[in-house]
Amino acid sequence: MDNDGEESEIEIPVKQGVMGISFTPDGLQYAVGMQNPDGAKIFEVGPETTREQHFPGHNMAFSQDGRYFVTGGFDGVARVFERLSGREMNHFLMPDMILAVSLSSDGRYLGAVTNLGATRIFDVAQGKQLIRLVSTGGLGGQIMFSPDGREFFVDEKDGLSKFHTESGKLALTFKDARGPFALSADGQYLAALTSRDSITLFDAHTAKKGLQASGIDFGPKIAFSPDSHYLAIGFESPRTRHQ
Repeated sequence: MDNDGEESEIEIPVKQGVMGISFTPDGLQYAVGMQNPDGAKIFEVGPETTREQHFPGHNMAFSQDGRYFVTGGFDGVARVFERLSGREMNHFLMPDMILAVSLSSDGRYLGAVTNLGATRIFDVAQGKQLIRLVSTGGLGGQIMFSPDGREFFVDEKDGLSKFHTESGKLALTFKDARGPFALSADGQYLAALTSRDSITLFDAHTAKKGLQASGIDFGPKIAFSPDSHYLAIGFESPRTRHQ
């Protein structure tokens, strides 16, 4: 949908499947993560895809201020870029495939979840690993920093938890919660899957449960509005709900 409220559509041909898609906070660009051999690309938002940047990797995320961009690849390499210049700031090699990546709002910290159940936090400027957490059980696959970067939320193998970024100490556990999850822009609320057909709204500071939406189909997608006032839930079947 364009700025005048009219529906418009842009189709981007890819050689294999799409791994993910993400918009910059200003809504002027979007990134598409693709399977081999396309990698990740950033496009301008507009009636035509007149400009694009190509980056190695298949999972991607923007920092919350939109200044930085991170990709994670099947090759186990996470790379951090300046969004406007495309300059690579640093890269980090991991021993297994990267399932999810995230950047703190100031671009200081990089978080990555790998397919062997490890969560890693890196200091981007210093180029060193700060934390490595290992879980047990089924696979996780999502990570997100709090707005101030002091904490991170991760869907581990054992469930959804919040940790202190610098120490790696457990801060909170969200009972019965697992991914997919979403964190509001103000850091106040966290929404997560809590059963096969329910999504629960938590206080992100206390883990206290709030509103719950039930009747959720398999494979939901969750997102908060930029002002944190609305929560949208998408389903594999053709319907979307907002709370």
